[in-house]
Amino acid sequence: MTFRLQNRSVFGVLVVALLLASTAARAQQPVAKRWLQSSDVFKLRTVSDPQVSPEGDWIAYTVSSVDSAKDKSDSDIWMTNWAGTQHIRLTSTPEGESSPRWSPDGRYLAFLSSRQDAKGGQLWLLDRRGGEAQQVTRVKSGISGFAWSPDASRLAVVLEHQTDSVAARDTTERKTPKPIVIDRYNFKQDIVGFLGTTRTHLAVFDVATKQLDTLTRRLTDDDLPRWSPDGQHIAFVRDWPAEPGVLRASDVNVIDAKKGATEKQLTVFDGPDGGPLS
Repeated sequence: MTFRLQNRSVFGVLVVALLLASTAARAQQPVAKRWLQSSDVFKLRTVSDPQVSPEGDWIAYTVSSVDSAKDKSDSDIWMTNWAGTQHIRLTSTPEGESSPRWSPDGRYLAFLSSRQDAKGGQLWLLDRRGGEAQQVTRVKSGISGFAWSPDASRLAVVLEHQTDSVAARDTTERKTPKPIVIDRYNFKQDIVGFLGTTRTHLAVFDVATKQLDTLTRRLTDDDLPRWSPDGQHIAFVRDWPAEPGVLRASDVNVIDAKKGATEKQLTVFDGPDGGPLS
């Protein structure tokens, strides 16, 4: 028996119905199970460091993966809308990007990366209106952290500095590896390895002028900067060098956000006083 469909829309409905029925039938079929393999580890993705935009509509975050062929990890920045219906990849370089932070005015998304042969982690700004991310710092030893000022005109950055005694030595390149110089009792740390002679200090970076002013220079590690609501002061955590027979100590300090300012210690507890501060 034969028949002819006069209405094409009816034919379309029948095709869609057949496709849905076929899809449902496949969905009901049991998925083949297999043993977990070691190579499956490389398929895992780690999502971390979510940051909500000032208007609250978008969330920036990092996605980390491992390249088994190159034996290295990579981290890229993505963003998704609050409803979770849109996912946009913002970076895709093999060097990796981390620490996405929205500017308070919502114009920029700042992050750290060693892309394009940048020495250490450098600060990059991605304008949300469009265009490529721009490298805005070229610090010799790199940047390990930062925080936006309330008016989005400046950033407090955490720099890695060599101590003066080592920086003044001969830096001529040699074929043999340089010796590991140790000037502290606490000379090694998990994940990081040998701490060497570098210290972390605070500086203020001006977005408009690209000027970088160092705030702290003591033989301590200063980290976790947080701005006061009026943008006049920066609170931070200072980690004192560990000595034999002395408890590991860190204290909360505050300093004016201008060159030449002197920090003020707020806590005097013998043990650690840490962050995050607010």
